[in-house]
Amino acid sequence: MKNSLPSHKDKISNLNDEVKRTGDHFTKQVTKAIKKESWKLNFFELAWMAVITVSIGLYLAYKIGYGKTPENNVFIYFGIYTAIFVIMSVIVRILKTTAENEAEIKTQRSLLRCNNHIFHLIAKSRNQFMADMDEPQRRIFAATVVLQNPESSSSELEVAVQDLTGNEELSFAVCRIESFRHHGMMSRIQDEYSKIETKVTQHYEELLEVSPPAAEIFLKRMKGYAPSMQEGYSRNIGFLERTMNAIDNNDLDLMPFEDVYSIFSFTFEMLNGREIPVLHPVFK
Repeated sequence: MKNSLPSHKDKISNLNDEVKRTGDHFTKQVTKAIKKESWKLNFFELAWMAVITVSIGLYLAYKIGYGKTPENNVFIYFGIYTAIFVIMSVIVRILKTTAENEAEIKTQRSLLRCNNHIFHLIAKSRNQFMADMDEPQRRIFAATVVLQNPESSSSELEVAVQDLTGNEELSFAVCRIESFRHHGMMSRIQDEYSKIETKVTQHYEELLEVSPPAAEIFLKRMKGYAPSMQEGYSRNIGFLERTMNAIDNNDLDLMPFEDVYSIFSFTFEMLNGREIPVLHPVFK
């Protein structure tokens, strides 16, 4: 069975639909721009310019220049001229706001697409980095990532602590501690921590020999301290230098996969508003 080509009527219909969608989109943008305008302020501006400012200015200028009061038709002429000028200014502002809204929407969409793409790159680079580890290393690294995430839920923290320690009591305790932390009950967290302090210290010392970052974040979580979004993800020192060195030498072997993961996550944080204070010492 042959596929029939679209007829001229179908093409016209599709074109009309496209024009209608474009027109509807433009109408919505103009409507938003009109809503943003302060019509009370615009009316006041029109009245002030057309009635008060022009009338007083025209009267004084005419009186000084010609030594007499201007005729009514002169007042009417300049009043209408000013009113048209103000109305045209309002229309130009509406069109300008419409264009700015469109540009803002496009920028937001581009940023969203970029964020989604970088997020997938982060996941891929992290998985590739973990693929080169043995199973115990992967377990510790994955648990560290979960603990470092400020948005991790109680159940996710439970899994992470279980993987790090293999202790069900500690994994259950971190759920309770996280629940209390969400409600700002630091005294209850201290009560919970006092019951498990010995075991936490024991596992902390064991982790410290294997993975200091995992040990530090484990201890903080068990004490009820969650990472801050402003702090960002903890990375190895020198990852930017190694990345720049690899770029300068056109040799990606100069940077490990951990640095690839770090640079993607760092880019993601910067795109989403993270600010990093930089100290510039000046010697005089």
